[in-house]
Amino acid sequence: MSNNREGIKEHIEHLKKIGIDTESCFECGNKKDIEYHHIIPYAWGGRRVIPLCGNCHNMVHKGRKRRDSVGELVKAAYKKKKQEAIAAGKEFKWGNPEISKHGDKAREIQSRKMREWWEPILIMDAYLYKLVGLSQGERVDKLNEMGYRTRPIMVKGRERKGSLITPQNLCRAYRQLGYRGGVAELARKVDGGEVILAAMDV
Repeated sequence: MSNNREGIKEHIEHLKKIGIDTESCFECGNKKDIEYHHIIPYAWGGRRVIPLCGNCHNMVHKGRKRRDSVGELVKAAYKKKKQEAIAAGKEFKWGNPEISKHGDKAREIQSRKMREWWEPILIMDAYLYKLVGLSQGERVDKLNEMGYRTRPIMVKGRERKGSLITPQNLCRAYRQLGYRGGVAELARKVDGGEVILAAMDV
């Protein structure tokens, strides 16, 4: 792995901050021929790296050794920091509260966008179930015929259109929006659907 890719120095510094020895192989401890392996392939958008010697790096890519995981990296750093804190008689603190706050905010925004996108689809599905009496397969076909799609996604900086509604992503959306009882639970909460359905010529 080339060590001069854009941003890699920043992530090496990040490893140092969380207590990872960037001059030794994370797998075998060898200090020679150190390369930096992307845990998630660089081509798939991965940015975090771990230090590996050339031999271990080669084995990772040839599949002869179990791949190192983010979890192993975090556990090693956590253990080291905890030991250092205990040895120094200090209170052990882990993580950055500011990062946690940003993460909570991002999840809140993601949850809101998910609800804004899927709620109208689920309400229409509930109307089709409650007022028209369609089966799940028939409802999915009708939703797609009406132009409903899953949320668009960003791929390499470009927005890709959403895909067709399927029974699987419909059920997942019900769970994620808190309707554990699925369409039957939401159908009990909707009313006045006849007007909407008539307007849409269902």
